[in-house]
Amino acid sequence: FIKTGRHKIFSIKEKIHFFKKLFEKLTEFYGEEKAFKMSIKYFIYLTKGEKGAKKIREKLSKIKNCVEFFNEIMYWIKNGY
Repeated sequence: FIKTGRHKIFSIKEKIHFFKKLFEKLTEFYGEEKAFKMSIKYFIYLTKGEKGAKKIREKLSKIKNCVEFFNEIMYWIKNGY
């Protein structure tokens, strides 16, 4: 940003990779249950402006565990919403 004055635009795959690493670190520090609850807000932020983001956020807000959460994210990436 300092050199060009522009922000880098990250692909959804780059954002998901970042999100997975973030989730790992949150889990190490807080444990899986709290990390899961905290990670939802980060995922919402990372998906702003992405195609189908509103629909996936609505669906993810009803999920209660990590396995379902990541399964839904992977489905979204592969198939789109």
